[in-house]
Amino acid sequence: MKKSFLLIISLMFVCSCAGLSYQGKTAAQKPIVLKDGDGVWKNDDLSVNYHCQRTQNALRISGSVDLGRGIVNNFSTIEYFRLQIHLLDAQGKISDTRLLADSGHLVKIETWHFKQDIPLPSGAEAMVFSYAGRAVVSGHDQTTWDFQLTP
Repeated sequence: MKKSFLLIISLMFVCSCAGLSYQGKTAAQKPIVLKDGDGVWKNDDLSVNYHCQRTQNALRISGSVDLGRGIVNNFSTIEYFRLQIHLLDAQGKISDTRLLADSGHLVKIETWHFKQDIPLPSGAEAMVFSYAGRAVVSGHDQTTWDFQLTP
C-alpha cells in the first residue's frame, strides 16, 4: 500500500513537470552558439557529445549521453531520464524546447543516442540542455537518486 501511494505521488510529480514550459524565459546556463561541428557539454551528472549541422531553417543534431561516474558507480538502473534541448534567441530567451533523449522506464544504465532535425525558430542563435532523471539501486532497499538541471 505504501509503495503504491509513493508510486502514484511520483507519477503525479513527473507528469506535472512534463508540462512545464520554459518558452519566453531567460536561460540561466551559458549559451552554446548554434554552429556546425562537434561539441561536448558536461557536468558531474552526465556528458553530452553532440554534432550540429545548421541550415537556414533547421538544426540537425545527433550525439550521445553518458551518465557521470557518481551515478554509474553507485546505481544500476534508471527509472526515467529525459534530455531536452532549448533554442535561444539573441537575448538568451528560450524560443523552443525539444526532447532529445528518453531512456524509457526502469532500464539498465547505458549510453543513449539521439538524432533529430529541429526546425529553427526565427532568431534562434544558441542552445542549452536540460535534463531530469532518477537512478535506482536494484534490490531490496530501492535507494534512489534524483538528478536534474533546468535551462
